[in-house]
Amino acid sequence: MELSLDLYATKVPSPLSNNLRRLWTVPAARERIVQAACLELEAWTGGTDHQTHGSPVARRTRLLAYVRTFPRKVVEFNLAIPSAGSSSERAAFETADGVLAVPMVSAGNGTSRLASTDMLSAESLPGDVLTARLGVEGAQLERRPRRIMPLRWDELQGCFVEVERVAVGEDNVVLALADTRVRLERHLEQCARPGWELMDGVAGVPDGWMLARQVQIVGAPDGQVHVELMPLVPRAKTSLTLRGGFVLPGRLRKWSSLAPPEVVALASGASSVTVKVFEGSRLAAEDELVAERSEGELAILPLEQHELADGEYTVAMYVDAEKRPSSTATMRLRSADSPLLASVVGRAV
Repeated sequence: MELSLDLYATKVPSPLSNNLRRLWTVPAARERIVQAACLELEAWTGGTDHQTHGSPVARRTRLLAYVRTFPRKVVEFNLAIPSAGSSSERAAFETADGVLAVPMVSAGNGTSRLASTDMLSAESLPGDVLTARLGVEGAQLERRPRRIMPLRWDELQGCFVEVERVAVGEDNVVLALADTRVRLERHLEQCARPGWELMDGVAGVPDGWMLARQVQIVGAPDGQVHVELMPLVPRAKTSLTLRGGFVLPGRLRKWSSLAPPEVVALASGASSVTVKVFEGSRLAAEDELVAERSEGELAILPLEQHELADGEYTVAMYVDAEKRPSSTATMRLRSADSPLLASVVGRAV
């Protein structure tokens, strides 16, 4: 990926912006640009149905998992299908009994999901090789299972979505074949945050499979990694994420000031990690509200105990003795003291 991006960054004239070309000359920034490009390509649903020579391209579908824990533990599977998002489209699956057309509904982000899995065996979705078409002569669809599959929590869809690889600090469930149990447990004990749970015999999980929930990868394994565990090894070496808390609805991501998120900062190989919270968007000393330093490569900062008021904040992560942040994130806190209607009326006036 770095070699491919370097062609664009050094080309004259370059299609990249001046700022991006400047960052490309900084080794630390270049690594993060490459990581971001890899993650974007993994999430890309594709923009064309044909290759250069006219042969059709099979669009890859991703597994969806709805995990329920009340009143009993149950998992419901579905498929995220790259499409135009039209609810009138149907996915025509190839089965032993012929072609089976299943209606779809829009799921956002240029994807659709099956309107119902009653016509298919939902429990067979994780382990079966699936081939289908959109409509009668539409794009080809394909999904091939893996022995260990991570699924990341997607707030927009309200479910877990299959990913190629996990990202540091994000919430995941891991679907794996039962014969990988020893290898999987050993990996999670070494690299995952404590609190993960391996569930057996859960309704909806196919026989011979198991599900691990509340999995947050916060480290990298020592030594060589088995090929089956590669999906559980994050590419990024540093990560700053805001997780938990009470997320308020709306397009902009924001939390209740009564239940703010916690900060999870990770820098692989670091001797210490410092997390700072600044009021507003400036990283100035006079705007600094919170600063906590943790020994080692992982820092977890719960913000609820700091009683931050409504407003916008910048969370910054500093590695070792560096004076410039390795990563920053914007955090918005709201409550009934700052209703949206009042802010809209204020702007109008």
